[in-house]
Amino acid sequence: MGVVTERIAVVRSDMPFRTVERDEHLLLSPPHPNPLPIELWRDHEALTVVHFPVEYRAVPFAPPRGVYENTQFRVE
Repeated sequence: MGVVTERIAVVRSDMPFRTVERDEHLLLSPPHPNPLPIELWRDHEALTVVHFPVEYRAVPFAPPRGVYENTQFRVE
């Protein structure tokens, strides 16, 4: 493969751009296995999409709506 040259715009610097050369093979290959004992974002299942109507309706009482829930946390 080859070398990819990346130009990065730097704010508030004397040099307006910085140049970084990267190995094209490393950019296109999958990430390395996680060396830490924690799960990363890519190790979790994707969040499901939930839709609630945007029109307000007054109700006397309603329990909190669960937007998303799994075994570790809940979003209401």
